[in-house]
Amino acid sequence: MACGKVDTLQSCNTNITIGDGELVHAPVWFVHYTFKAENYMILVDGSIGKVLGGGKPLFHI
Repeated sequence: MACGKVDTLQSCNTNITIGDGELVHAPVWFVHYTFKAENYMILVDGSIGKVLGGGKPLFHI
């Protein structure tokens, strides 16, 4: 196998073709709240009401 014989990558070429873009509506609610005297923000999926990323504070403001 090559992985046992090679320890550095000398070059890498990648070709990507990007077509026309589309706008997608994704309802997301930004919820700001205070917990133990600290301000936090979470993201909620507006279509199903699920907290994105879990129930703990995601971002400290």
